[in-house]
Amino acid sequence: VVNRSLGNILRCLVRDNIRSWDQRLCQAEFAHNTAVGRATGFSPFQIVYGVQPRGPCDLAPLPSSGLTDPRASDLVAELLKTHTAARARLESSTAAYKRAADSRRRHVEFEVGDFVWAVLTKDRFPAHEFNKLAARKIGPVEVVEKINPNAYRLRLPSHIRTSDVFNVKHLVPFAGDNSEEDETGSDSRPNPSQPGEDDGDETAIAFPRVSEDLKDALSTFQQTFVVSDATKPDYPIMYASAGFFNMTGYTSKEVIGRNCRFLQGKDTDPDDVAKIREALRYGFTYCGRLLNYKKGGTPFWNLLTIAPIKDETGNVLKYIGMQVEVSKHTEGIKEKMTRPNGLPESLIRYDARQKEIASNTVTELVEAGEVQYFIGVQLDGSQHVEPLHNCIPEATAAESAKLVKTTAENVDVAVRELPDANTKPEDLWKNHSKIVHPKPHRRNSPSWDAIQKILDGGEEIGLKHFKPIKPLGSGDTGSVHLVELCGTGQLFAMKAMDKGIILNRNKVHRACAEREILDMLDHPFLPALYASFQTKTHICLITDYCPGGELFLLLDKQRTKVLKEDAVKFYAAEVIVALEYLHCQGIIYRDLKPENVLLQDDGHISLTDFDLSCLTSCKPQLLIPEINEKKRNQKGQKGQQAPVFMAEPMRASNSFVGTEEYIAPEIITGAGHTSAVDWWALGILLYEMLYGYTPFRGKTRQKTFANVLHKDLKFPRNKEVSLQAKQLMYRLLHRDPKNRLGSREGANEVKQHPFFRGINWALVRCMNPPTLDSPLFKEKETDADPGLDDLQKNVF
Repeated sequence: VVNRSLGNILRCLVRDNIRSWDQRLCQAEFAHNTAVGRATGFSPFQIVYGVQPRGPCDLAPLPSSGLTDPRASDLVAELLKTHTAARARLESSTAAYKRAADSRRRHVEFEVGDFVWAVLTKDRFPAHEFNKLAARKIGPVEVVEKINPNAYRLRLPSHIRTSDVFNVKHLVPFAGDNSEEDETGSDSRPNPSQPGEDDGDETAIAFPRVSEDLKDALSTFQQTFVVSDATKPDYPIMYASAGFFNMTGYTSKEVIGRNCRFLQGKDTDPDDVAKIREALRYGFTYCGRLLNYKKGGTPFWNLLTIAPIKDETGNVLKYIGMQVEVSKHTEGIKEKMTRPNGLPESLIRYDARQKEIASNTVTELVEAGEVQYFIGVQLDGSQHVEPLHNCIPEATAAESAKLVKTTAENVDVAVRELPDANTKPEDLWKNHSKIVHPKPHRRNSPSWDAIQKILDGGEEIGLKHFKPIKPLGSGDTGSVHLVELCGTGQLFAMKAMDKGIILNRNKVHRACAEREILDMLDHPFLPALYASFQTKTHICLITDYCPGGELFLLLDKQRTKVLKEDAVKFYAAEVIVALEYLHCQGIIYRDLKPENVLLQDDGHISLTDFDLSCLTSCKPQLLIPEINEKKRNQKGQKGQQAPVFMAEPMRASNSFVGTEEYIAPEIITGAGHTSAVDWWALGILLYEMLYGYTPFRGKTRQKTFANVLHKDLKFPRNKEVSLQAKQLMYRLLHRDPKNRLGSREGANEVKQHPFFRGINWALVRCMNPPTLDSPLFKEKETDADPGLDDLQKNVF
């Protein structure tokens, strides 16, 4: 029973006979729903429906005593006895609870007419749980009625739709000073060099500062931004980038520990400031133009973007304010007029683009900060003044402090793996201009024959040889399109990646690694690379076209959004064979998910998207199984069992990569990971195919990560799944990678699980695809695709 009051009633009813709880549950629910609250004067049922519920006696009056069945009389007597005893227990329990609550109650009382601050609790204001910059209190508001020393009725603003009765523990006296008023901010610009503010006064408030290791990690970001502490009054700045000091003229001593309000001046628009306060109060992100002043008094236009950072429970810890000076792009006229997109007419188009860039960039900074906080690298130094109530436990923080340096380096892999600064721009893409040679198993395919004819003619494969047909998908660095090799009728998938975006996001190494990995593959369940080339703006990879689309879309097409077990077994078996080949090549896939499992024209799978894969080394081994003499004698076996082939990548990685719902615990903790992360992802994939969703999905990224680390694996009872399938998922989703299925003997260990009994692993590629509720292929669509114009304009 979740409700505490209902649980208390039920306990009092069944104390004499615990096994009768299922019979008493309806009585407990009726009693709970009809109990009138002292503060509101209404029962829960009345609050929802407006009237009290009608009981059995209201619907069917009791017969006269002369016609009463003796058994009915006995039942009534028993109920009266039970209810009398339960009432006495409830009164005793309530009195004990009141004594305990009174002993912890704050000894403060308010009178009618007093003004107080009302704390916004998560149960009463659930939206504030996810609004990262929302205010923690509202007020001051007036007390209009004293119900009792513990409950007060307040005069709330009209826009707040909740009960106006508050417990005393959620009320804070309003002293009439400016302590709370400062939280919303004043428009004044105090002199930063005032004595006593930053002169080393020992009595001054000590603000938490960023550790040196984390400061080094933050300094790799080239943007101008500040990090403020949302847990302190007035949101003091705890870190500012070098660009901020260059833009404003202030020094670190003049900035750290203060609110950004000191940049405002006499001509700063109060309406703009009000919008910022409103965004902070109600939990909105903010992006807009603001007139600020440099230290010397020079005004400048500041494109300000504010975004929050929360912990794993959703509480706001920090927020990032990114700032871009846009003075030279501001004309200074038509200041009060706005365009249809909401931007002032005094901003030219460049500023509109800059606003989009600012929003995207601050999101990247926030995501990096979220990961840092979650895995223990908090934005607080060793001189933390007071512990946060919702921080990571001290034991966890102390343990993770040992890994601060390596974790800070690995939070954003792109920062750590920047291309060589001395490399010429044209040398970054030289690998993509190399000729691709056919592999043994695909050499005689029609696709390779068509490609080979062009190569034999002395030409290099380029963009001119392909005709665009339609877009297939898009990613963060480019898009994938269906193309035809001109004059041949052969279809291919072309992945075109924008060089500028790759450079800006520091993903050159990933693009090169993906090309190198694709050139190594020669397997029926993996794509073949036919060509790679570059244009002035893009690099292109030509691979197999899979007309069946994504496994994710196939799941979505099914009526129940799940697959039957025989279909799950078929697709999982082929994924295992593909992973076995990758691991044998020294490749850790690291991005297994339904979106990356494509379906070929014959219904078999093909893994795709290797930009997150890690290329290491592999040393294949033959493992001799241990002989169990007792079992061998029972089964009459003679001789030794056949040796087991095992090939798993040898080197571990510390990179923080993957899709959050499929990411393994060891990646989150930063402890280093091996190919065992692929077997974890296989367990998540099995769960999603069988149940329609992933097991550790949370409302926020931090909640998902917390679930991955701590939440128990549960199997819903409303869907029939075999015991063997549950056991397989349980063993694949073991949080300790050393004990995870597949970690000791590789893919062979997974293959031997009873769930795959009946699979002929040597002939998996010859298996017939399963029959699906919704067919894999439908009639061809003839509608024009608008994405084709973008491809022809941007790439061709």
